[in-house]
Amino acid sequence: MKKNLLKNIFSMVSLKGLEYLLALAILPYLVRVLGVEKYGTIVFMQSIIQYFVIIIDYGFNIITPRRIAITNDLLEQGEIFSSVIICKIILGTFLTLLFLIIYLFTFSLNFIDIKLFAALYLNVIGNIMFPIWFFQGIQKMEYITVINI
Repeated sequence: MKKNLLKNIFSMVSLKGLEYLLALAILPYLVRVLGVEKYGTIVFMQSIIQYFVIIIDYGFNIITPRRIAITNDLLEQGEIFSSVIICKIILGTFLTLLFLIIYLFTFSLNFIDIKLFAALYLNVIGNIMFPIWFFQGIQKMEYITVINI
């Protein structure tokens, strides 16, 4: 139990540490190559996408790992897994349709580069389909680290 806990802590700390180090290493290069204006556009679009991710998560990353960890029944874990994935797909579809309706019927959104938005939207799809909360619930965080690296 204690060995598993230490392994999970090491996995998550190393993942976050690598994410921060990579971001710090790449930032000057991106600003120099893209320029301040284009880099600012990308960061702005990422912030819009991050709102999508926050709404789609809807607290699943907080509540669901506990529910999965408590239950030992694989059938119940499967039901929890499928219900959360279906809810996230429904929320993602609703938000996407809402954004497209706003984008199509509002001409004041000319500051949004739809091609860049579509490319960054892959982050939303990845958030819906990659069950970080499930791996936290079954206490196998090394899978999260390996896949994200």
